[in-house]
Amino acid sequence: MTDRTCDWRCDCGKMHARIGLSKGTRIVCACKDCQAHARHLGRGDRMDARGGTDLLLTTVDRVEMLEGQEHLQSLRLTKKGPIRWYAGCCGTPFVNSAGTPGVPHAGVIAWNLTPRDALPPLAARMMDKGSPKSGALAVVGAIVRHLSHVAGARLSGRYKATPFFDAKGAPVSAPKVLDEAERRAAYLG
Repeated sequence: MTDRTCDWRCDCGKMHARIGLSKGTRIVCACKDCQAHARHLGRGDRMDARGGTDLLLTTVDRVEMLEGQEHLQSLRLTKKGPIRWYAGCCGTPFVNSAGTPGVPHAGVIAWNLTPRDALPPLAARMMDKGSPKSGALAVVGAIVRHLSHVAGARLSGRYKATPFFDAKGAPVSAPKVLDEAERRAAYLG
């Protein structure tokens, strides 16, 4: 990677990745799905006081696994939802991705990114019921900026450089789909 980077390490240190920042947009998402994901992994501590998850929206080609890829695990809250990647060694949330390599979105859970001061400034808070709220223009701007980077990765072919899918397009770790009881527990917290 030639752009500015941050390192991501899981809590136990067995999984390590480098994240390129040049195409990153930082948001906090307080949607019920991000909250359920954190709760299911027993990581409610990764949400802020308003239930938000700090995310760096980027593309899969900006995520480089340095060590511990064998610990990369995945889950889906529902059969067709996004794939939520985490460190299986210790349950640290890592990345939310699309369910197919053709959509090269990567929402890196920013809690474990260092150095923190290298991260871009917060662009928007989404699905947030608290105050202050991000204005509609900030939210739309963050989404449009990220989608333009996703489209660029797709059109340029960079989407093929992904640590999350193999050459045939299958996830490198088959996602576990939460059953009804697990889903209910995750959403009700």
